[in-house]
Amino acid sequence: MKKGIRVFVGMLMCVLCMTSVHALNANSTLDSLTVLSQTLSPAFSPTVTQYTLNISNDTQMITIAATAHNKQAVVTGLGSFPIDKDQEVFVITVRFGKKWTTHYTINVVRQPKPLQVTYHGQTLTLVNSFDGVQVPTSFIPTTTMIQNTSALALHNEELNKTICFLKDESGQGAFYYVKDGKVEGLFRSIELNDTTYILVDIPQSLQQRQHFHTKTFTINNQTITGWVYQDGDPHYYQLYLENLKGQKAIYQYDQRDHSLQIYKAALVDQENHEIFYQIIIGILIVVLVGFRWYFQHFKRVRIAEIKEYYALRQVSILNQKEDSHY
Repeated sequence: MKKGIRVFVGMLMCVLCMTSVHALNANSTLDSLTVLSQTLSPAFSPTVTQYTLNISNDTQMITIAATAHNKQAVVTGLGSFPIDKDQEVFVITVRFGKKWTTHYTINVVRQPKPLQVTYHGQTLTLVNSFDGVQVPTSFIPTTTMIQNTSALALHNEELNKTICFLKDESGQGAFYYVKDGKVEGLFRSIELNDTTYILVDIPQSLQQRQHFHTKTFTINNQTITGWVYQDGDPHYYQLYLENLKGQKAIYQYDQRDHSLQIYKAALVDQENHEIFYQIIIGILIVVLVGFRWYFQHFKRVRIAEIKEYYALRQVSILNQKEDSHY
């Protein structure tokens, strides 16, 4: 009986000690830890003591603020601090009494200076993140090289095209084509009928079309140059678009119900052009084969004539030798 009482008392004392330790540890923790205009990673928790702070390349100073769980605790390491290096460590210390101390560490990492390129006279800055950016469908994340620098990019295998997100001098961001380490052009896409199409320049051969005149209009906040009928329904627009398989065609857009369908007349023209090109290619092949046959035949005839000439000449020489002998 006495032994059981002693065990119970011992367990009770252990529980009381653990509760006391927990209370004292809590007194040396923080209720909040913030960096002005910045975001800690992970989000603050009193029991988490290690944090990372990624800052932009142009950040020159940070301001650290914190609130202790116990008002009697002493907190050091707060205030404004200059950032002189690409990576620095700041320690916030919470002391309660002489025994209990907790250290919170913030590892500050300055992001590298973003790559800048010149395109059509303006300076573009590479953005190595797609956070908050609407990524075109059918493009997958990858990396590419721009001016010998690795850059986050998107690639479409069927189109065999790579794009990167850059911002202009006003801070407006857009995707641009990148090829062979250079920015080649602005990538523009539009969502119609739940399908992504790429806006491409109208080829020279289609600049002037019978019964149509060119016009610039706005669809889904995109400014597009296309065609409208000269004497037809003004609600129909015609657009030159490229699908995500790399196929370019003229599409007809109805601004009343926002529907889009491929323009059949354009398909007929395209088929006629393809047939015409096939006929031309066929004629060229026939001509080339004919020339080859002619030259081979001429070569054979010429060789036969040369052989016959030398054979007759040799016979003539032999006859002359026999005549001179007699």
